[in-house]
Amino acid sequence: MFHLSPLCLGDKELQDLLQVEYKDTNLRFINKRKAHLLADELSRAEQLLNDRKYRAWFMSLKSEKLLILWNQRQPRTHAGISPISVFCASLEPILDSHSRFICITWFCGLHSIYGNDEARAMLADLIVQLCRQHHFDFDREYDDTDKSLVRERDPGELFLLLYRLIRSLPREITVMILVDEAYVYERNGFQDGLDTINELIQLITDTAIQSVIKLLFTSTRKVKILNEAFKQGGLTLHVETAAHQSGGPSQRRMERQMRLDSDQGGLEKFFSRVNKNITREKIVKVCMSMLIPQTVCIYVIALQFY
Repeated sequence: MFHLSPLCLGDKELQDLLQVEYKDTNLRFINKRKAHLLADELSRAEQLLNDRKYRAWFMSLKSEKLLILWNQRQPRTHAGISPISVFCASLEPILDSHSRFICITWFCGLHSIYGNDEARAMLADLIVQLCRQHHFDFDREYDDTDKSLVRERDPGELFLLLYRLIRSLPREITVMILVDEAYVYERNGFQDGLDTINELIQLITDTAIQSVIKLLFTSTRKVKILNEAFKQGGLTLHVETAAHQSGGPSQRRMERQMRLDSDQGGLEKFFSRVNKNITREKIVKVCMSMLIPQTVCIYVIALQFY
């Protein structure tokens, strides 16, 4: 429960209290170090964009969670990053370029290298990323936040603040939460991390949240607790068995595919114009006016009439 604070908490003050570095620092580090990884493994990670389970997760109109595993024949890693880390780092700027997406990320392996991998560090980072991408009315809604607990990075207080921020987002926003190398929190001494992972998973089914939540965990090590959590719902994608083609990685190709998918992923806007009495012909016209691909149009018709 929040404790009363004599002064209102402001956006800038919150960022100062949490003292989080800009996420661009992590992205630059990953992009710089990816040259140490294998080209064919980078290409294989990029091609996850075309995987059936990934697309089902990304294209769904409702909140979903996805677990990507590459732990049977582990890929080459370097300085806490893997080909999947590069994949996540590539997704982020593309998604951030769309006004209806908010993408917040945490690279567990990268922070583990520097001893900054506690759950409180992850929560503080996610909160600051969220505040940099959306304007929140701190004076009106968050004046009861306990600044001393925020300054101390109390995990319970930080998650409650993150939850309240996400809950206040409008329904047209899709929040992408990417947690790379989540196996870190299954190690001994990381109970706070496991608690936070479970709390993030619960966001998917929270009816008080208006926005669509897309939660992605990845791991290049074996995970037990996450596997169990996803057996109860969610999608698990094994990189070793995912379809792939030969060829080197291509950031430009990945950006093209992501932009196409994110445009198709905006079907919430389309459905806001669809009602139970609409005809097939009207659906086709609306699809054409919004440049929605024919395959998606067929899918919408199927949902509406069958």
